[in-house]
Parts: sequence; C-alpha cells; structure tokens
Amino acid sequence: MPIRASQPPLTAQIAESLVARRSVLLIAVGVVAATYTDSAAAGASRELQGAILGKALSYAQSLKAEKANVLVVSRESVASVQPLVDAFNTVGTNVKLSGPESVDAELALWADAAYIPPGQLTASIREFCITQKVLSMSGSVEDVEAGRAAMAVGVNGDKPQLVVNLSRVTAEGHKFSARLLQLARLVG
Repeated sequence: MPIRASQPPLTAQIAESLVARRSVLLIAVGVVAATYTDSAAAGASRELQGAILGKALSYAQSLKAEKANVLVVSRESVASVQPLVDAFNTVGTNVKLSGPESVDAELALWADAAYIPPGQLTASIREFCITQKVLSMSGSVEDVEAGRAAMAVGVNGDKPQLVVNLSRVTAEGHKFSARLLQLARLVG
C-alpha cells in the first residue's frame, strides 16, 4: 500500500509514539520519586515510631512500672493517630490520647512519657516534661536534635534510627541502659 503524502511515514509515527510514551514514563517516575522522597523526609511511619519508642521505654532504668504509661498529645483526629496508638499497645505500653489543652493535668496524674507529633511540642509542654519528669518523645528528629524532646525515630537511608538527646533525657530525670544507647544515634 502506497504512503500518501499527507500521512507521516510509519517510522515517524512510531518515533512520535515512543517519545510520547517516554515522556509519560518520566513523569510517572518523577511523581513516584517525589512521593517517596516526601515520605522519607517526613521520617519513619507512625507504626514504626510507636513500636520502636514503646520498646525503648522498656530500657528506661528510671521507669519503675512494668508497663510504661504513654500519653499521645495531638490536635489530630483519633483516626490519624490510631496506628501510633496501636503500635504502642502492641509493644506493651499503656496509652491514652489527649488534646494539648488538657495535657498538664493528664501528664501530672498518669504519664511516664508523652508522644507529641511534629509541630505540636510547645514550650509549656517541654517545660512541664522537665518539671514533672515525663519523658518527651517527638515525631520529629529535629525536635530531638534541637533539645526540645528526648527521643524520636528517624530514617537513616532506608533504615529506622532511634535518636536520643542525652541532655534532654537527663533534664527530664531519666536514664537508659547502655545497651539501648549503643543502638541509638546520640545527640546533645
């Protein structure tokens, strides 16, 4: 069958199709890479944070109870923090949820430790953790590196990493076994 002058040659059509497919593939790869980068930058998942932080509490020589009491302080919905709560429960801690408005009373009466999501760790909560000897745990490694919280779980490459601020741990009246500290990245 002869090629009409108005039609591009078949090889040109194939080339255009391949260029279009390549562009779509590159866009898709870019979206996946951006999504992966955003989630890695955000740190470890809440499930992983709860499991690792909850287990780390069993190495706190300053906690006397067999099961630590952890208060999760959050303005977020219960559904959004439920994976974290479930993970804390799985490793054998007692967990309660609280909004920031009732944190002082809750911490004073019950908690050994408090988990505060990124962006919600206020100066008053930080000071309260020191005066009441409540171990502060954050969803943000930056909070730990800056001395605003005692512990957090981050990501180093593709592996979770416990980060501990020794100065903050001491200020809050706690001590961890050397066994745990050997596994953590220590700051402060």
